[in-house]
Formats: sequence, C-alpha cells, structure tokens
Amino acid sequence: MRRRQRSLTALVLAILPTTVGATAAPGPPPTTTIQVVRDDLRGPRHLVWDPHADRLLVAEAGLGGTGPCVPEPGGDLAMCYGPTGAVLAYEPATGTAHRIATGLPSTVNDIGIVRGIQDLAVRHGRIAAIFGLAGSPASRQGFGPAGRPFGQLVTLRPDGTVRPRVDLAAFEAAHNPDGDLINANPYALHSDRDGTTIADSGANAVLAVARDGTVRLLAALPGPGAAESVPTSVVRGRDGALYVGELTGQPYTVGAARVWRLAPYEEPTVHATGFTNIIDLAVDRQGRLLVLEIAEQGFGSEDPVGRLVRIELDGSHTVLARDGLQHPAGVESTPNGDIYVTNHSTDLAGNGQLLRIRSR
Repeated sequence: MRRRQRSLTALVLAILPTTVGATAAPGPPPTTTIQVVRDDLRGPRHLVWDPHADRLLVAEAGLGGTGPCVPEPGGDLAMCYGPTGAVLAYEPATGTAHRIATGLPSTVNDIGIVRGIQDLAVRHGRIAAIFGLAGSPASRQGFGPAGRPFGQLVTLRPDGTVRPRVDLAAFEAAHNPDGDLINANPYALHSDRDGTTIADSGANAVLAVARDGTVRLLAALPGPGAAESVPTSVVRGRDGALYVGELTGQPYTVGAARVWRLAPYEEPTVHATGFTNIIDLAVDRQGRLLVLEIAEQGFGSEDPVGRLVRIELDGSHTVLARDGLQHPAGVESTPNGDIYVTNHSTDLAGNGQLLRIRSR
C-alpha cells in the first residue's frame, strides 16, 4: 500500500446490478460463526482456492528482517530485508496444513509495514504469485540477489522456489501511470482463462499481463477527492467484468472506498460505494461480491476492527462479520460456501490467523 504524503465482455449479462450508494439489507442479520483454524501465520495477506488439490493457499508476507535496508521512495522510512515469507497450504477436508514454500523475501519498514508475497493464483495446477516492493527496480537492488522477486510476477515451483516472470516494477518505472512517484507495489492478482490482472497499490494502476509477459495498463483509477485510489483487490464477477476494490490513501476517510467495475471496451465505472479501506474482494458460489475492509473506522485510526460485507444480487449490503476481525487482509469463498479470511495481518509477532466463516 502506498504512502505518498509521507512517504500507499463488452457483453454485460446484467446479473450484478449497479449498486452505487446501496444500503444495508433489510431483515435480520445472518447467523455467522467464526472459527480460528490457524494462528501462527507471519503477515498473512491474500489467499486463493486451489481446485486441483482442494486446498487453500495463503500468502504469508513475512516479518521482514534486520537487513540490508533501503529507503522507501519519497520519505524518510527504510525497508529492511529478511527471508521470512512463506506460502501455507490448508486442506479443509482434513483440517491439516503445511508450508509449501518458506524463506521467501520480505521487508519491514520503521513503522511496521511488511511487504513480501502478497497474492497467489492457480491455473492448470501452476501457481503464480506477486511480491510487493514500494519502490523502483533500483530499490530492490539494495537487497542483493535475494531481493530479485520484489515487484515481480513469479512462478512458484514445486520445490518452493520462485522464478521471476514479469517485472512489474520495470513497467512502473517506464510508464508511471499516475504520474507521481515511481512506486511499484503489486498487491492483488487474478488469473483465469481471460488473462492475468494485477492491482498495483503503489502505482495506483490495474495492469493486464499477456501470456508472453507483455504488460499493459487497464486503468489508472482516480481517487476520491484529494486522496489516492490505491487498488488492493481484483476479481472477475459473474457477469464477466473485473471488479477492483480500493483502499484509498491518506487520510483513509471512512466510507470513501469504492468497488470499481472494469468491462472490455467500456470506461471504468463505480459499482458500489460506502466502504472503508477495502483490502480484498471475492465472489461466493452464488455470484455475490464479498468485500473485506481492513479497518472499518479507517486504517489510520487506532481501531483495528475490520468488516466483511456481502453485496447481494439486488445491490443491498449485508454485514457478515465484524467482531473477531482485527486488521484482516484476505478473503476467499470455497466451493462448499465456507468463507476464509486472513486475520491479524499487521501482527509482527507471527500470530496471524486463518479464519473460517460460515453464514446462514
């Protein structure tokens, strides 16, 4: 996520209606249960369902380390390297989990913001991932050879090592879509038969990556008012369009975050409003959007309570969970209807959680 002040198909099936300004759904709230299934995660971020192995893959950004350290762009903060990131595989059928990758690059800055492996995607059994950076290609050079994955789209090999594929930081350095600081921080990844899409929260851009590795700009989203957009999530909806959630930049105004709709041959449009600091999106088995807020009262507040909201097919909003969510970072819906959320994402003691949420 970007910190600028100081340095964070053409065919529309009309299944998901425009929901700008939608309010809470009438009637009683759903009955929701939350279960902690893991409580030892290091900087958990986004997660993805792997249909080839019936498991969840969780990106653990790590805890950074003691160095080398390099300065962040546009400010007086430093990022310090450590090989503390990982990828956790959790099998709901058995309740077992193991890490399929460890020792992945991670950084932490002076105020405790961690960047590392941020999101994952699975296609035909192959695992792709993105690593954050908050800087330029020159920034990662200060970490030495071990820092090469930062700011890149990579392939996660079966032995747990990573192979860089597409240099997203280089695209930011060459094109700088929002015209501000050179600040690549890939944060969200979605891949399907229609292609690979990346939300870069540092560049304030949504990018498309072709099979040959060519990168092009899909959208540079304008922020609400004077704040930046800071896209943090991307998912394909039931209507075939892409939906992008934004964190918004400082001052992290309550209610200012929006969900954008990106459809081929159309200008980006605001699909839903009234959210605060969106950190991830998912689509449930009924085609409804799930919106996860990292902090309901704003990321800059002292209140870490987040919120999980479902956008109903009629456009209304239903709050599924609030209590128990503490700076959550990722949400995914599984084929049986269960929802999983990563929690305590900013905890620097390695006590991040994976939660199972059931709503009836």
